[in-house]
Amino acid sequence: LFQPGMLGDRPLIVLTHGRFDPSDPLDALGQAQGIALHQQAAQLSKKGVQRVVEGSGHKFMISLPTNEPDAEKILKSFKFIQ
Repeated sequence: LFQPGMLGDRPLIVLTHGRFDPSDPLDALGQAQGIALHQQAAQLSKKGVQRVVEGSGHKFMISLPTNEPDAEKILKSFKFIQ
């Protein structure tokens, strides 16, 4: 279904939340699996990248207007594009 590069050269940025409990095996496994899936999603574009927004929660994009620390972390994730 998903083939690497199928989106051509379209820029694609896949952001992954970074907040998880590394001492909880299930949480750590879930984070690792999420990152792996997001990396695969980023490969759909030849210009795709995946970034972890350190310290952010799962719904960080929804909370953007009221959560300035998460917004700062997201902006830092985009700095590589400029």
